[in-house]
Amino acid sequence: MIMRRCYDRARKPGKEVRLGEGEGRPAGPAQGRRRLSIRQLDAFHAAAQTGSVTEAAKLLGVSQPGISRLIASLEWGLGLALFERRRKRLFLTPEGRLFMEELERTSLGLDRLERAANDIKQLKRGHLRIASLPALSLSVVPEALARFLQAYPDLKVSASVQPSQQVVDSVAARHVDVGIAQPTGARSEVRAVATFGADCVCALPPDHRLLRQDVVRPEDLAGEALIALPPHTPAGRGIDRAFEGVGLLLSPNVETFISMTACALVAEGVGIALVDPFTAAAFGDRRIATRPFLPSVKFDVQIVVHESGAVSRPAAEFVRILQECFSKTI
Repeated sequence: MIMRRCYDRARKPGKEVRLGEGEGRPAGPAQGRRRLSIRQLDAFHAAAQTGSVTEAAKLLGVSQPGISRLIASLEWGLGLALFERRRKRLFLTPEGRLFMEELERTSLGLDRLERAANDIKQLKRGHLRIASLPALSLSVVPEALARFLQAYPDLKVSASVQPSQQVVDSVAARHVDVGIAQPTGARSEVRAVATFGADCVCALPPDHRLLRQDVVRPEDLAGEALIALPPHTPAGRGIDRAFEGVGLLLSPNVETFISMTACALVAEGVGIALVDPFTAAAFGDRRIATRPFLPSVKFDVQIVVHESGAVSRPAAEFVRILQECFSKTI
């Protein structure tokens, strides 16, 4: 501990005092000081709590001379006398009490940081931002979010519904952590972590004659009122090719970008639609019915994240749950 006799013995004429050896009086600012060390602060804190070099040494598992050297180097580095020695006991000086108060406030801040790090590790703190194309916003994504929030109820979630190109743009701009979209072409800022493929289905009113068939083909739809996705969408292009393959021209009565709108129109008896199976399943058998459509028209979906690879823990866990939901649905 810092004892005046220790300092007096250390100061000999012509001897240079070096920081860290417990030498020199803590009077006035020292030139070229080193930064405070955790060991110095631990030694100071233990001595202040116990009032004894011996007890501080026992508390920290350090030798008594080691405790004295650490506190001496701390006092010299600070340019402050932190302790007084009376009757083999250590007492904080007024400056020592002020320093102790600041150290305890700092310790509380470090405790908060440690708790925050633990919360982050256990997914009790954080913010998950996702964006999904409309077709997945009624079935797979809500199911995955429900499972995610059941497991991690303290996390904040922001979910938006956007066209596939906007989903990819949002991921590229880091506005969202995870995107669910149809393939839109290669983009350097974005990478796909998983791709799932499903076949489009024929959505029919519950009492339609084509429900007597096991499969619906393009020629079966001649003369029917058709609701179709635009030809510039991936599914729309596939449907056009399916009709062209048998020499038919697709001429829809209604064209809509969103599959849920197409299914809602089917439920109202407006016509027949070729849509992704996820949206059709969300409407249920009582509102619409479905049959497989041949030739197959693929509806591919990708889970995309930023190319940097710096995926947050909440995002990584949500992707895992989302993949499980996709695998179960397809």
